[in-house]
Amino acid sequence: MTWHIATSNKPEVLWQFISTGRSTLAKIESVEFIESSDQTANIRYQTVLINLPKWDEYWKQDACNFVPDNLQHFPQHCCKTEVAYQAELAMHRQKIERWEKEIPQTGRVPAVCFENTLVEGRLKIKQGRHRIAYLRQIGFSVFAAAIPINLLSLFKENHLITEM
Repeated sequence: MTWHIATSNKPEVLWQFISTGRSTLAKIESVEFIESSDQTANIRYQTVLINLPKWDEYWKQDACNFVPDNLQHFPQHCCKTEVAYQAELAMHRQKIERWEKEIPQTGRVPAVCFENTLVEGRLKIKQGRHRIAYLRQIGFSVFAAAIPINLLSLFKENHLITEM
C-alpha cells in the first residue's frame, strides 16, 4: 500500500493522505492529520510533516523510548525485572491496538507532540510514540508533528522535516 497527499476542504485538516492500494494490516482508504491535542499551554508550536524513516533512525538511538516494529526487540535492559519487561510490552501492544481501532473508525490522526526542550541532549516525543509505530506498520513515510518553535531548527538540521 502506498499513500499520497491530497487536498482537503475541511479547515481542521492539516494534510490528507489517500491510499493507492489495499493493506492487509488496515482497511483504511484515507487518513487526515489534524492538530495535536497534546500541546502544552504557553508554548508556541508549528505543525510540520516529519520523515518517518529518518525519524526512526534518529529515534532508535534512544532504545528505551523507541517502539520497534517487533515488540520482542524492545531491549530487556530497559526494565529492571522480567515482570516489568512483560508489562512494558503489554502496554506498547495495548496502545498500538488502540490506534489500530481508532484510526480506521475516525480516519484522523492528531499530530504527535514533542517536548519543549531537549531531553538528555535529544529531541523527544511528549505524546504519540504509538501513533508513529502504527503509521509505520501501515506503510506511512511521514507523520504530522507539533514542534516547539524553539526546536524547529534542530529538526531541520537533522533533515527530519518533509517539505510538501
